[in-house]
Amino acid sequence: MTITMSYRHSAYFPVMFKWIFFLAFPWLGYSQADSIYSEVTGKGEITIIFESGMAGTHDEWDSYIDSLKGSFTLFTYDRAGIGQSLPTDAPRSIPQMVEELRSELSERGLSPPYLLVGHSMGSYVSRYFTDSYPEEVVGLVLIDPSPDRLYDEYTDEEMEDFISFGDEAMSESPEGDVAEWDAYLSNRAYVRGLAAPDTIPVIILSATQWDFWEYHEDYLNEHPESVHLQMEATHAIHKERALDIIPLLIELGNKQL
Repeated sequence: MTITMSYRHSAYFPVMFKWIFFLAFPWLGYSQADSIYSEVTGKGEITIIFESGMAGTHDEWDSYIDSLKGSFTLFTYDRAGIGQSLPTDAPRSIPQMVEELRSELSERGLSPPYLLVGHSMGSYVSRYFTDSYPEEVVGLVLIDPSPDRLYDEYTDEEMEDFISFGDEAMSESPEGDVAEWDAYLSNRAYVRGLAAPDTIPVIILSATQWDFWEYHEDYLNEHPESVHLQMEATHAIHKERALDIIPLLIELGNKQL
C-alpha cells in the first residue's frame, strides 16, 4: 500500500498561519522537529532522502515521486528557514543542517538504510551525513554538486566578484535563503576532501552548463559500482533530466536490497 502524508501541523494549518503564529507567540517555542516541513511518500525498505540545493524546496523533486514510491520510502523536506519550514536562529552550518535532518527523520520514524540524493549545495549535506554516519547509508547520488575546491582556486578578485554576484542575486530573497547563501562559502570547510567510504556506491552526475567535471571527480570513491556521468543540462539538471536520473536511482536502490 502506498501512503502519502504531509507533516503534523503542516497538514492542518495554512503555511501563513504557522508563520504568523510563530512570530506572534515566540515564547511558546517550537521543537526543531516541529519547525521543519517534510513529506513522506511510498513504502520501502530503503528511504531515499532528497536534499535540494541552496534555498531549494521539497517540491523540486515532485517529478520523481510517482516512479519511485512503489519501491522506496521517499523523504522530501524544506530545510529550516526555507520554503514552508519555520525560520530559525540556529547557524546555517552543514553539521547543524545534518542534525536537523536527523531529528526530522527520527520524528517521522524513518530509520536506515538511507539512499542520499543531493543537488548543488545540498550535496554538502549529503556528503557530510555520509561521512558522519556511513553505517546508515547504502548509496550516495550527487547531482551537479557544489565544487568546493573550485573556490579555493579563486583569485581575490574572482572571489570578490563571486560574492558580489551572490549578494545581488539574493538581495530580495527571504531571510532563510539569504542565511544559506551567507554560510555557503564557509560551509565548504566541512566537506573539503570528503569522499564516501569505498563501501558505499556513489553516482555523480555533472551538468554541462558550468563543466565542473574535474572538481566532481574529487568525490568519486573506489566502490566497484561507483560511476561519474555527464549529462547535457543546465545546473537544474535534477529537473531537466529527471527521466534519465530516476532509472539510476531505481537500479542503485535495488542493488542494495
